[in-house]
Amino acid sequence: MDRYNTELLTVLVTFLKKLTVHDDCKLAIATPAIVLRLNQLMHSTDEALMLAVLKLIYNLSFDPVVCSEMVKLGMIPRVCCGC
Repeated sequence: MDRYNTELLTVLVTFLKKLTVHDDCKLAIATPAIVLRLNQLMHSTDEALMLAVLKLIYNLSFDPVVCSEMVKLGMIPRVCCGC
């Protein structure tokens, strides 16, 4: 996910969101590295990418390890307030 093409990133994040529906896939995706990258993508100005990122964050937030990583990175206030 080191590309800057927003359309490609949107498709990738949407695909990852669909994979998180399955528990075995969610375990493979839910890493601190993906949370860090999603944190970086939250600063995007592309509305479609932001919506896809928020949906993926929502799906991953049910994992306690990922949730604690999100809190550590300060993602929760940014998601709630839109800061």
